[in-house]
Amino acid sequence: MRPAISTQIFGHNKLVASDIRMIRESGFDAVEVYGVPPHFDFMDSGSVSEFSAMLDGEGVHAVSVHMPYIDPAGGGAAARVSITSGGADNVKRATARALACVESAAVLRAPVVVAHCGSYNDPLNGETASNLASFIATVAAAFKSAGVRLTLENVASAFSSSVCLPRFLAANSFGIAGVCFDAAHAHISEDSARAVFNYGSLIEHVHISDNDGRRDRHLLPMSEGCSVDWPSVVGALKAVKYSGSVTLEARPDSAPSSFLKSCRNVFDALKIYGD
Repeated sequence: MRPAISTQIFGHNKLVASDIRMIRESGFDAVEVYGVPPHFDFMDSGSVSEFSAMLDGEGVHAVSVHMPYIDPAGGGAAARVSITSGGADNVKRATARALACVESAAVLRAPVVVAHCGSYNDPLNGETASNLASFIATVAAAFKSAGVRLTLENVASAFSSSVCLPRFLAANSFGIAGVCFDAAHAHISEDSARAVFNYGSLIEHVHISDNDGRRDRHLLPMSEGCSVDWPSVVGALKAVKYSGSVTLEARPDSAPSSFLKSCRNVFDALKIYGD
């Protein structure tokens, strides 16, 4: 498994070369690019090319691009971007964002685009499934052409759970879709280690952070008051022979340089070294 860090440790500030250099000097050579302008303007081809050159210059690789779940042009709950619900305007917005993300991923040579599999409160019904199937079908050709995978992130909803999502993907992957397993989200709604076994070979990307099992807090694994069973989760990932990237998606509680050292310590404690 390959350690990676989410660029959202720098908040919504525009990414600059010194940020990427700081990541590299902290012992990381892989990032998930948080796709929200101005942090990373995936909608602007010039900005994407500039950022690609920045990564190359620092010897850092993009392993994934995270599609926004809030419309960067609008902000707020009314501008939420969901691939499972929201009416015609949202479908149009979500499709446009996904197509821009896959183009960005191709430029960055990132093999994966991560998209939240809807919202936490999605109903478990045929409409949710139909909306998601329609979305995947609409973007499938672009993903296939770019050679990029769409990974659906479990979001502590019944629909995205390790019981339901594999059944959906068995019939509706359209040859492009797998799972981004978020251990912290799973911890809120089901047993995280059991979820790994249920998703199995569908897992193509992994997010880690920690919480108390009640709400998503994006804390460092093994932080005080958190309760994800990390030995069981890491053991399960090894048991299903997962060998891809593991992105630490925690929100900093200190300056980025200091926080990155803590992130490095987390991977060492979990014995995820990049083998």
